Amino acid sequence: RYERKPEHFLAFVGIAATLICHRRLAK
Repeated sequence: RYERKPEHFLAFVGIAATLICHRRLAK
């Protein structure tokens, strides 16, 4: 049985947030 692990979702959100913050700070 395949179960979705929240770890993958949290990791993706973390990376996305980092990229967004980096772009805002880069301006």
